[in-house]
Amino acid sequence: HCEDPKYMHSYDRVYSIGMLEHVGYKNLAPFFKCVKNLLKPDGLAVIHTIGEHRLCARKRPVLGDIHLPGRSDPGASSVMPAVEDLFIVEDFQNFGYDYAKTLAAWSDNSKKFFKDHPSAYTAEFQRMWEYYLRMCEALFELRINQLWHFVLSPRPATRKRIASSPE
Repeated sequence: HCEDPKYMHSYDRVYSIGMLEHVGYKNLAPFFKCVKNLLKPDGLAVIHTIGEHRLCARKRPVLGDIHLPGRSDPGASSVMPAVEDLFIVEDFQNFGYDYAKTLAAWSDNSKKFFKDHPSAYTAEFQRMWEYYLRMCEALFELRINQLWHFVLSPRPATRKRIASSPE
């Protein structure tokens, strides 16, 4: 889409859910340039990503090798330079602490599912899934990982159009 002129500036909204962790810090600037090119001048982008207080360019064992190969948690210090010349940060939220509760609920639900459907997945997968969910829960509980939502408007922009609802 980013290189196809027929899509340029054609979207009112762009949502990126869980993508930024897989883009990699070296590709943040091209990613955000693509988002801006896709948005109409009065559009908004919502970027939902797991992040860390500092750039984590290395992958973690289990997270990187088994569950999510190629994943790299961005740091705010690597996201903001890629954003600041292209967008205005209209809103920023951190839901990381609450996400630990979500992961705990997923773990409880998974255990119940595996108990009720023991042959749905291998025992090895079930152990790794439980380990993965509990490890992630701990990372969010300890505030090592964060869950960020950025709301971005392309530069130049005015606050007036954001306050009005789309017709």
